[in-house]
Amino acid sequence: METSIGKLVSEMLSSEKQGGLPHAMLDVLRVLVINKGVSWRSELIQDLALLNAFRGEPEAVDEGELDEALRELRKKELVGVEERVKGTMGAQGSIKDKFTSLADYVAIRSALSKDKTLTSYIYKRSATKSFDGGN
Repeated sequence: METSIGKLVSEMLSSEKQGGLPHAMLDVLRVLVINKGVSWRSELIQDLALLNAFRGEPEAVDEGELDEALRELRKKELVGVEERVKGTMGAQGSIKDKFTSLADYVAIRSALSKDKTLTSYIYKRSATKSFDGGN
């Protein structure tokens, strides 16, 4: 499975410059790698906006494009998406959200290990945390 994951990610990286769906799919994978392979959909939106801001792109995330990227990644068996109940600190108590996880965190992290966008973003985040005391 690791070889096919590497091939799928490599193909997406090759076609990323075209923008659109391959770019959105890679961004989801990048954010999931940063989050150790898991995230709620609602948090993916926030993390994708931060990644966009890092690149100097508009921070708003097209939720329709995100959902399409998640559907395609699920079809390719790179992610799992499951509706679950998420606890909240607010008055609501809990809400329904989609829990997203990488099918193979180690293989996808390895396939993205030379991705300049991901490595630069991780470096920037770690440098920022060291200057602000880790907060």
